[in-house]
Amino acid sequence: IIDLLLSGKAEDRVRVTALLDEIRGIFRHLTLNYSLVRILMPFFAWILRRQVTFQSAYVNNLTEYTTFWNDALVPPAPDGSGRWNRQDIPAVAPYAFLYSRYAGPEATHPRQEMPDIDLQADRIAAAYQTGDSLSYFLLERILVIMGLSDWKKTLPILKSIEKTVPGTEWFDYSQMSFIYVLYQLGLKMDTLEPEVADMLERACRDWTLRCRGYFSAHNSHVANPLKLYKRNVMSWYAMVWCAHNGDKPDESGQSVPLFRELLAGAIKDRDKELLVHLVNNISELITDSGDIYTALDLIKVVFEGIPSQEVLDEFDAGASDRYPDTAANLVTLFGNILGTAKNYFPAQVNDFLARGVIGLGFPGIPKYKDDILSYNPGGEKLSDLFTHKFGNFIIWALIHEESVDEVVADCLKEAASTQDSAAWFDRGVRIVLRSLLKIKI
Repeated sequence: IIDLLLSGKAEDRVRVTALLDEIRGIFRHLTLNYSLVRILMPFFAWILRRQVTFQSAYVNNLTEYTTFWNDALVPPAPDGSGRWNRQDIPAVAPYAFLYSRYAGPEATHPRQEMPDIDLQADRIAAAYQTGDSLSYFLLERILVIMGLSDWKKTLPILKSIEKTVPGTEWFDYSQMSFIYVLYQLGLKMDTLEPEVADMLERACRDWTLRCRGYFSAHNSHVANPLKLYKRNVMSWYAMVWCAHNGDKPDESGQSVPLFRELLAGAIKDRDKELLVHLVNNISELITDSGDIYTALDLIKVVFEGIPSQEVLDEFDAGASDRYPDTAANLVTLFGNILGTAKNYFPAQVNDFLARGVIGLGFPGIPKYKDDILSYNPGGEKLSDLFTHKFGNFIIWALIHEESVDEVVADCLKEAASTQDSAAWFDRGVRIVLRSLLKIKI
């Protein structure tokens, strides 16, 4: 359903309606007109909590969300200091309606009645000092809606974040969150604002060179064995570039210039840590946005930069003690990526291996031509869905579906009145079930 909605095609919206009707019918039949759902709700809630708690490689998980209920970090009410507090959530949540009600092409209210974005500037600035994951999850989406509704009033807020978060304790996380906002704005804008492009390029270069795909947050030390969360932001940069310039083969070498610059630097310095991180971004560019031609062009940049076994050996000897990803053999890593790409874009990958790599000396090319058909990648897990597709879906829905605005706003407002993350999640599940399946529990 999420994939169909994100496609934006009218016929897919019709299919979504049919699928939702099917789900309601199946649930009604299997649960004796929903009575079993009401009885077993505690068990269902436990299963769902397990799924989103088990997802611990990315920052949006219930383990990390618990910091929102830490009174020392996010006070339950205003304390006179101007700090971000839990009562700020109900004040900010209504801004989720800005686009659908006041600024969009199907707005239901006069634009002159739109709430003033300036009123939230101090709240947002204070929130971006906390490193609190749930607050960032909310504000990322609110900032995107603000930017699409009134760019001139939102720009000063973004410039303030860019200026004030460096040097703060959770700078790596805060900057990544800031990049996510710019990425979503860049994708959704009909014409890319120059300030978005400039800020996105600056932040992506800085974050990628400094963090190499990993960052810490309040609870990352207990969330997973690595004690860090992972994220790829160069794929976001490339997706925005492709959204406004097109995804097509580029023999001139001018596409995604920042990506090419960083790849060239990693190859020149024999920096395997950075190279592997950038390659992971290329993989995400294929699976998340389908920009296959740009991704294959970037793979070719690496193949051209590693023309022999001797150069490859220099890289493979450079595994980092910090990150397990760098232990991967580059030939195997690219084989896995091309194998995955083959499942999505068989014609393009076949053409790339048949003609696009002619004359290149990268040692894995003969193996790829022989073995690529035998590679079978793993499927997507619910935990993967929760981290990126679901977040992207929420932003899409906030722009296009006012009914979803209400569900999201209701769920977020509940955070201010619940005692912990588990209680908040339970209430959220009930709100979604009530709205989606019309089950009142």
